[in-house]
This record gives sequence, C-alpha cells and structure tokens, in this order.
Amino acid sequence: MKTKAMFPLSTALFLQGVTTLAQQNQQRPNIIFIMSDDHAAKAISCYDGSINKTPNIDRIAANGVRFTNCFCTNAVSGPSRAVILSGQLSHLNGMINNEVTFDSATLTLPKVLRANGYQTAIIGKWHLKSNPTGFDFWKVLPGQGEYFNPDFIENGKKVREQGYVTDLITDNALNWLKDRDKTKPFFIMIHNKAPHRPWLPKFENATMYDTVKIPLPFNFFDDYSHRGDAAKLQKMMVARDLDLNIDLKLPDVNNKDNYFSNVNRLSESDRKIWDEIYHKRNKSYFDENPQGEALAYWKYRRYINDYLATIKTVDDNVGRILDYLEANDLYKNTIVIYTSDQGFFLGEHGWFDKRFMYDESYRMPLIIEYPAKLKPSITNNQMLMNLDFAPTMLDWAGIQKPEQMQGLSFANYIDNTEKLRDATYYHYYEYPGEHAVKRHYGIRTEKYKLIHFYYDIDQWELYDLQKDPHEMMNVYNDTAYAAIQKELLKKLTQLQTEYKDKSYIVPLDFKTIENKALGLDYLLINQPAPKYAAGGKHAMLDGKVENPDFIATGINRNWIGFEKNNFEMQLDVKKLKMLNEIEIRFLDMPEAWVFQPDTVEFQYVNNTGQLKSVQAIALTKEKRKAGGLILHYKATIEDKNIATLKIKAVNHGVCPPGHAGEGKPAWIFTDELILK
Repeated sequence: MKTKAMFPLSTALFLQGVTTLAQQNQQRPNIIFIMSDDHAAKAISCYDGSINKTPNIDRIAANGVRFTNCFCTNAVSGPSRAVILSGQLSHLNGMINNEVTFDSATLTLPKVLRANGYQTAIIGKWHLKSNPTGFDFWKVLPGQGEYFNPDFIENGKKVREQGYVTDLITDNALNWLKDRDKTKPFFIMIHNKAPHRPWLPKFENATMYDTVKIPLPFNFFDDYSHRGDAAKLQKMMVARDLDLNIDLKLPDVNNKDNYFSNVNRLSESDRKIWDEIYHKRNKSYFDENPQGEALAYWKYRRYINDYLATIKTVDDNVGRILDYLEANDLYKNTIVIYTSDQGFFLGEHGWFDKRFMYDESYRMPLIIEYPAKLKPSITNNQMLMNLDFAPTMLDWAGIQKPEQMQGLSFANYIDNTEKLRDATYYHYYEYPGEHAVKRHYGIRTEKYKLIHFYYDIDQWELYDLQKDPHEMMNVYNDTAYAAIQKELLKKLTQLQTEYKDKSYIVPLDFKTIENKALGLDYLLINQPAPKYAAGGKHAMLDGKVENPDFIATGINRNWIGFEKNNFEMQLDVKKLKMLNEIEIRFLDMPEAWVFQPDTVEFQYVNNTGQLKSVQAIALTKEKRKAGGLILHYKATIEDKNIATLKIKAVNHGVCPPGHAGEGKPAWIFTDELILK
C-alpha cells in the first residue's frame, strides 16, 4: 500500500518556507537519536534494576530526563520507525505493517532538518524497504540485518564488515561524527539491531547471566481466563512458540542448516569459539531433559539470558557515544535521545515479542539529555507518543513543525505540571501475520485502558490500571465501570476523528442491485491507490456498473485499483438473515498491466466463531466496450449463520516474465460485490 503525504504546497516549496531560528545566529543543538530494537523499559536499570544494569544508558537519565509514560502508536518495528520519521500515524504515512514499503517521498524529520541547515545521517537498522531519503549519509542494514559480520548498504552500495553488529554501527557513527562538516549542526540516527530476535550476544557476554537466577514474572503461567480470545489465540508464548534451535541455540538434529544459519557468517576460528560456548551452555538441557513447566522455565532462562547479554553491548556502545561528546566539547549543546521502537514482553503473560497494546509492549523507554536546556535527574510523567518525537526535535532546533505532522512537541512540558494530553492512541494492523495477534485499536489514560479487537473477532477490553496495573482482569462488562466505559468510548471516537483514522470497521449505508442490503459495516484491508480510488469506499457497494469510458478517458468512477497489493475486504453481515451467494467482478487487461487475480477466496465466520474458507470459481468472461474482459467470480455459501464475510483476491504483484512491464508493479481492479 502506498499512501503519499498530502502537502499544501510541493515538498520543495514547503521546505523553503519553513521558518528557522538560525537567522538569529543562535547556536542550534546537535541531535543524536539512538534507538534499539525491542528494548523493554524493564531491561534498563534506571527504570527497573531488578534484572540487569545499564550504567551508560543510565548516564543519560542522570544528566537529563527519564519519561515514564511514553507509548508507541503501533507496536511493530517498521510502522514505529515510520511514525517517528514522519510524525504521522500509520494510516496516513502508509506503513501499517512490516509488509508495506515506506513511501520515500513522504515528508520526514531528516528532510526538514536538512532543508534548514542540518547535516543528517542514519546508521544501522532501517527496516522500511525503500531507500532512506533526507540524509546526507546513510549506511543501513538490509532487512533485519545480521549479528555477526553483517552486510550494510552505504548510500546504495552493499558492503560487508567484519565484527559484531552493535560495535560496527557505533564505529560507523563515530567515524561519521569525526568526518562531518563541523560548520553545521548535525542530526544522526543510530539504530541498533539488538536486542532483536534471535538474541545473539558477543562471545565475551554470552554466559554472563548463566549463574544469575532471574525469577519468572508472576503471571508467566497466565491462563488468560479474564480476557478475550486475542490473548488466548496469539502465537508468542515462551513455553510453546520459542524454537529450541533458531531462538535458543540448541542443535537441530533433523536439519543442522537451521542451526548453522544463525551463525553462518562467522569465520572458522570464531565458529569454534561459538560452538564451544554453546556446547557447554546446552549441556544442562541434555542432562536435565526438562519437560512441562520445567521446560518452560528452561526456555525462559535461555531467552532472557541471551536477550540481556545482547543489551550489554548496546549499553557499552552508548557509553562510547557519550564519551566522544565529552572528549570533543559537544556535550553541552547536543541532545542525546535513547529509546526503543516499542516495548517487549520479557515473560509477562508467558510471552515474548510485542504487538499487543498491553503496557509491556506498548510502553517505550525514552531518556533524553540536553545539558544546555534540561536539568539533570528529572522524572517526567507526561502522556507521550512516538508521534511526538519529530515535532519535539524540530521545536528544540527552532524549526516550525510541518502542518501534516500530527504529534505534539513536549519541549515545554518537561518541568511543566500542565498536561500535554490526557490520552494516547494505538492501532495495530498486522493480522493475519506473524504471532497471530489480532488487529486492535484503543486509548490509554493515566487510570484506564480501552481496547477493541476486530477484523475476525469483535471484542472489547477495559482495564483499571490503578487496581490492575498488569492488565489481568477485563472489566468491560462490569456494570460498575459503565460510566467510565462510556467516557472512554467518547474519547476514543474523539481521537479517531482528530487523527483522521477511519481504517477500522465503520458503518456505511449501501445497496447492491440484487439484495438491496442496507447499513452493513465494512472494511477495505488494503486501501486503493489514490489515482484509482474511484468513489472510495462506496465503489464496491453502490450497485453501479463500471464506467465503459474508464480506459479511454482516464476517469475512474466505479472501478477501484490496487497497485501490487491484494484486494481484501471484510463485511459485517450479521444483519442479513440469509446469505446464499457471493459474486465479485475483476478486470483483466494485461496490456494495461491489469491482471485477473491469481486466486479469489471467500472466508467467513459463523455465529459459533468458526472460520471457514470457500475458493471462488471463475465464471463468465464479459467483453468491455473499452477493451479487456470482466471476470465474474462466484461462490455458494451453505452455512446460513454468517457473522463476518472476508474476500481476498491475490494480486500477481509484478508483471510476469516476457511482459512489457516485466518486474514492474501489477494492478488488480475490482468493481462490484453482489450478495444474494
């Protein structure tokens, strides 16, 4: 999905018009933005010293501000990074999940800083698929990157470097700082891969926690009995879903290549060191042969030990950055920010990974020092979002926030008792997908949290965070919370309106030729390309046939087009007493790079909650006046108790070999959905 930023002027003209305080000959601050991947606040000792120590990250807090209520807007890597860069929520910047490519034309923080005299760079993890833009220098890891001897892409050219990824990222960052144009203020993003899965520590740190008895979280064996189906149906349990080989470094007796793939970049001599370390570590597993709860605990210990060991190197390298600033007279006028792209479950609820709006995943660590402006050792409880990062950095740089950035600057709310906001907003989209966490959105206030899980379920959760800070008891249906529920629902609607988020199921009136159904709620999972959005949401359900002059005139009234993406639609059909037949129409014009779908599938959830699939069959081929064919796909539904209907048509993705547009994005166009 591509969603282009909406500018009141062209990007170039807009950037030229941004005001700056540089004209007043004030020395603008340098900015170092350090972000790790999946670093939970609990694993930073200035937040919680119970499981490890991070003395260098703590130095930033001692010299500045530790924020206790900073939250992400979409707890998965790519989307969080896109929000930080653009200052826009996922549904507007287009990066709703890790499968989407970030639109490089989007107006971003580095572009605005660069246009106002800053020298800009990014080094480390990028994870947005498109090439970085707005940077004078970029050197990023392809995809997730590797821990040992990783590849980097440096301004478009791939290079492999020998060493450990966290050290190398910092080496490159320090080299850039030393060689930068010292007549300009600088902005550098230093993005660590660590401590992302599969948690491969440096050799010297690999066993550092093996003798430390880190206790299981009290709710590690949570049975999810007081929450909805989303908590029960996830696939991110330490006990069940962590892989003994890939995640926990036990040899795979059936496929040794899997084990080797984690460390296949090591030299022969380093591989021997690795094998010796993990042979000794794995001996306890083979000696004990743990089962049941004992196996779950063994998995947790291996997971948490490796996770924390990778953080040791992150902390060491934060120290190297801070030491450089102090040694080069940059300390006072440089803003240093440390954060993570989201939180992470460290065994709470029995989980690893993130994605859920529960606080362990939702909360981000955020620590900032700016000695020229901020007092040391401040704890700040403002309700913040990663949406606010770009506006705040621009504010400190004396640059006006672009109108399309949705976040708020908290620059003047550090010592301020006035509240910046009273609630934060969240929306997670990556389902179906890895770890099977259902799509959901919600809000959090200081006292309460309201979550709606949707897509193939429809369930609400409400938590009293004062009485239940670990979110163990859903009180949504508790009558004692009826007034609070009503207030939160009102606030949720207000924020969704303010943030222009209508990408969830919304009620719409529509009619089709055959069934004349009224008032069915629906959702387009992937949004149509802006150029071919037709009547938008109404096109599929307005009962009108396609405009025969579409190709000739370029005007698209009723067809909607998806570039490279699949067509996916969901309908709430509970209001229909009976649904017998489904039909949907697609266009086939290969000469215009428009292809019939690879497959068309109807899925539905009946009133018992069972998910069923029906493969659609292609029926008639109808010739169009403007050329090409209209293909009709149809299926008969035997189950009469349908609650939710999903339609998915799989796009080719790219034009096939031998086609004039070989390798270029293929299109899928659809017109009318007919329910009988």
